[in-house]
Amino acid sequence: MNRRTAREDIMKMLYEYEITGDDPKSIMQKFYGGVIDENQRDYITSTFFGIFSHLNDIDNVIRNNLKGWKLERLAKVDQAILRCAIYEVIYGNIPKKVAINEAVEIAKKYSTENSGSFINGVLGDVFGKEEGVE
Repeated sequence: MNRRTAREDIMKMLYEYEITGDDPKSIMQKFYGGVIDENQRDYITSTFFGIFSHLNDIDNVIRNNLKGWKLERLAKVDQAILRCAIYEVIYGNIPKKVAINEAVEIAKKYSTENSGSFINGVLGDVFGKEEGVE
């Protein structure tokens, strides 16, 4: 499993949390059946549970950078993608440009037609316009 696939898995688990409200530990257990790829285990567990540890702060960052939107009205997939990217930069020391690019590509794959540019715009506002990708 590569890092992009791990990010996609984290997004899917965050999405499941938003839809079901289930306990994050049980979501991860169901998702992986107790077997997480050895190469990405630390990254997946620290990022997934780290997002929950900082969820209020991450959501406030998102809210402060939305223009004409409320967090609760965003597509659940987009919420998950934004949360993961913001966590990675602020708490995971992932370069801004990498996190934004990965988030945009995941949005293009899993969300609506306009989500890639929407995610890029929000993250560009969060991290500075020069970091956004086209």
